[in-house]
Amino acid sequence: MLPAGRDSVETRSRYFGTPCAWRWVAAWGVLCIAWLVRFYGLADHPPGIWFDPAYNGLDALRLMQRGGHTLFFPTNGGRESLFIYLLIPSIWIFGATPFAMRLVTALMGVLHVALLFGFLYDLPSWLPKTTPLVQPMRRLRLWLAVNGSLALAVSYWHLTVSQRAQRPLMVPLLSVLVYWFFLKGWYTGRHRWFVLSGVTLGLGAYTYGAARLLPLILVLAILPELARAALPGRADDQMACSRTRYRSLGWLVLSALLVAFPMIWYFVTHPGQFSARASSVTIWHYVHEPLQIAVEILQNVSRVLGYFCCLGGTSVSSGLPDYPGITPLLAPFLAVGLLGVVWHCYDLFHRLVGLWWFIGLAPSILTIEAPHPLRMLVAITPTAIMIALAPMYLLGRLERLHPITKWLHWFPGFVALLALASLPVTWHAHFVKWAAAPNTRRANDIAALSIREAVLNHTAAGATVYLPMSRLKDAPLLYYLGGVYDREAMLQPPLAEGEIAVIAPDRAPTDTTWARIAGRRITILPPLSEVGLQRIRAALGGASARPLCTLDGDTAAWVTSLETDPGSFVLLPAQQMNVSFGPMRLTGITYPSTMDLSGAEQGLPVIGYWQADMPMRDEYEVLLHLVDDNRRAWGNGDARPTDWVYPTTFWRPGLDTVAAQHRVTLQAETLPPPGRYWLAIAVYDPATGRRLPLSGEGDDTSDTYLVGPLKMPMPAPDKALWQHALKPDVRFGDVAQLVGFVMDQWGRRSGEELRFTLIWQAINTPKLDYTIFVHLLDAQGTLVAGSDSQPVANTYPTSIWSPGEMITDVRSIRLADHTGHPLPTGDYHIAIGMYDLVTGKRLPVYQPDVKSGETDAWLLPRPIRVVP
Repeated sequence: MLPAGRDSVETRSRYFGTPCAWRWVAAWGVLCIAWLVRFYGLADHPPGIWFDPAYNGLDALRLMQRGGHTLFFPTNGGRESLFIYLLIPSIWIFGATPFAMRLVTALMGVLHVALLFGFLYDLPSWLPKTTPLVQPMRRLRLWLAVNGSLALAVSYWHLTVSQRAQRPLMVPLLSVLVYWFFLKGWYTGRHRWFVLSGVTLGLGAYTYGAARLLPLILVLAILPELARAALPGRADDQMACSRTRYRSLGWLVLSALLVAFPMIWYFVTHPGQFSARASSVTIWHYVHEPLQIAVEILQNVSRVLGYFCCLGGTSVSSGLPDYPGITPLLAPFLAVGLLGVVWHCYDLFHRLVGLWWFIGLAPSILTIEAPHPLRMLVAITPTAIMIALAPMYLLGRLERLHPITKWLHWFPGFVALLALASLPVTWHAHFVKWAAAPNTRRANDIAALSIREAVLNHTAAGATVYLPMSRLKDAPLLYYLGGVYDREAMLQPPLAEGEIAVIAPDRAPTDTTWARIAGRRITILPPLSEVGLQRIRAALGGASARPLCTLDGDTAAWVTSLETDPGSFVLLPAQQMNVSFGPMRLTGITYPSTMDLSGAEQGLPVIGYWQADMPMRDEYEVLLHLVDDNRRAWGNGDARPTDWVYPTTFWRPGLDTVAAQHRVTLQAETLPPPGRYWLAIAVYDPATGRRLPLSGEGDDTSDTYLVGPLKMPMPAPDKALWQHALKPDVRFGDVAQLVGFVMDQWGRRSGEELRFTLIWQAINTPKLDYTIFVHLLDAQGTLVAGSDSQPVANTYPTSIWSPGEMITDVRSIRLADHTGHPLPTGDYHIAIGMYDLVTGKRLPVYQPDVKSGETDAWLLPRPIRVVP
């Protein structure tokens, strides 16, 4: 008997000489490579994080801090929720850091490689003998699994998306399971595999929009099989097999529908969200001519195909622009594999792989920014499969020509060697060139890391930090700080204790809204008054301000101390309100009553003060339009209150007062003319595409509330016009004086228009909108023609007149009676007055040169002559 130690050594030696042992050695070798290239520098290569992943992190923080259940996040283009929930454990353990989010997709990347290895290794064992090339696939199944998974593991395309911390990677991962289970169920006839395929297919509804392609691929792959089964003359056993498969497909469909039903129902009740993101990036969204669309699609085909040999992605987040997703060393094998699946498309497996690849590329071909690695990520798995199949196709072709030597059985290993040979180049491209590129580091906002550290250090020392909202709302910085500090909104914060610091991107900030960070809280404040802003600018412009540098030595921000707390200089609401829009309540508003054309480019500043009546699960937007009396819109200030910093899902009923600042943009080419305007306010749910119902004080419409009025002031009268005007100096009550009258022509033909201009000067601002009448009287004082309207063609009512303001009111009277017949020739007089349209009561008219006192109209001294 051999000693125990020697026996165990020989046992291990015999074990490692078996196929099972080599399978595990190969699998662990590939996984170690996949793990190494995905976890190297995961925290800081490059430092910081892209804004799209940061938005995912913010939504994860929202669920962690406010709770609730969400199927779909309609913001930022619309996102399915499964990936957001998967981020929560990692952020809970590692904090709100880039590593916490990258860890999730890195693990997904390794799992994807592992699943592909298992699928390709398992595949030949249940493929029927009639499948093309099944014999070489069975003999070389280990090489098949190694080549496919290794091509995926060292792929530059897969590496970039594995470290990008975004949800599209879940789709190719799940697609492996969907088609693995389906093919195994199809060829073995076992129902459970169809059910598992349906479950994983249903889970895809919660991942990424491209997952909607998976059932399409499956249907198109099965259709020829179903058509073949329906042909007459089939044997009884074949008919029985077909019936079994029909039932199994029913189980697949049923299980997929059951799992996906909540998401399906969401899109039924929110149809606008189903294709909002996809339709916004299609070619025909930007190009409308059919010929141009066709040209763009053809160009995208060449761009997408170039990504597999010689072209990179179009954005810095997709990697280097000159580095393809697949190493050029493997491109010939991809071409051979593609030809092979097309040649054998009569077989279900090969047809499925081909459709998987072609349809997976379609989202990038039909949209802008091609090649877009994320949109065509469905095609990454069949790409690796076709590379692995290429040696099988070549060996199968050679076997038909002449016997194959044993050395050719090692030919698939050449593919693995090429994949490994490409790894140093891929490593250098990703971890050295791309991670160190200035564009990459700027896109990942490394300045936010420096600001985060400065805020943490100051608050840890007991200081209060002021940060402009324009910088805080940048997704990466908000993600870093939102995971450390709780958020609140306050109308009048208490005075800060201890040191007060301000951190701003530049030394002369123009921001009016700031956040205060102290202890463990971020407090969102109302906009600061000019006094508070001046104190911040003076401190930042002083000698004590010091630069805060990034890891690259650039200036990330400026830091200085403040002597007084700017929080005591916040703007309180100028007008108290009590208007509810569903669960939100508008409690106050501040806006300029008179618009200034000189500042039109900067927009009209409006501050709305909001409270929550109940907890909200949706993130609402406030629609704010500048409209005239006819409800025509002249300006737009739509915005999410405080944007991402403190969305409505964070508002605490009875605790928070959120001051949301809007800038109503006025286009220079369509500036509103002088007149009266209103702010039309509504609350919009982007998930449903509907406005929230209105209740409270006043009901202008069922969903819109009007605030105002606002005035676009009238320019001063033209100097030339003023010089030629009569100066009657007639007073109409305590409202206005008629200080000028200009007649175009004192004599006009009968039936023509008599045009003249009234120049008013306001005495007070009346509460009523008075109507001005201009009547034409004949020699007997009888009214024969006239015109009644509010000033300036009903656009400049007296209720917006300001004391001392001069209003130019151009009017006309047609020299015809009420039947339209021209007036008889002769002299006529014009009588002018004001009255209340509701009561008909006229204002008294006072003429300084008339001793009889007040009248109710002023009679123009000079007559108007009507000639034939």
